[in-house]
Amino acid sequence: MGRFSTFACAGSAAPRIRGVNREEAEALCAKNTVEHPDRKIAQWRAQEQADGTWTVVRIGIPPMPETSEEQRAEERPPTADDPRTAAMQNLGPHVGPGI
Repeated sequence: MGRFSTFACAGSAAPRIRGVNREEAEALCAKNTVEHPDRKIAQWRAQEQADGTWTVVRIGIPPMPETSEEQRAEERPPTADDPRTAAMQNLGPHVGPGI
C-alpha cells in the first residue's frame, strides 16, 4: 500500500490521507483543489495529528442558495425645496434667541 495510509472521514465515504509531513499534505491539498472531481463541493486542508504527522482532510462546502433575478430600486422622487430663507439656512445650530 506504500507510504500513505487512508481511512474514511466521519460522515463521508471520501478517504483521508495521513502519515505525511506538512509540505506533502499542503501539496496534496493544492492538487485536490485543482484536479479533484469534487473540487466544487469540497475543500481540502492539512491537519496536524497528535503524533506529529499530518493528514489531508476533506471538508464539504454547503450548497449555495438559489439566486433570483436582479432587482433594482426605483428612483427617489426629487427632494422638496427648503422652505426656510437663505439667512435661516446658513445660520448654524448654535445661533438663536439665547445668545
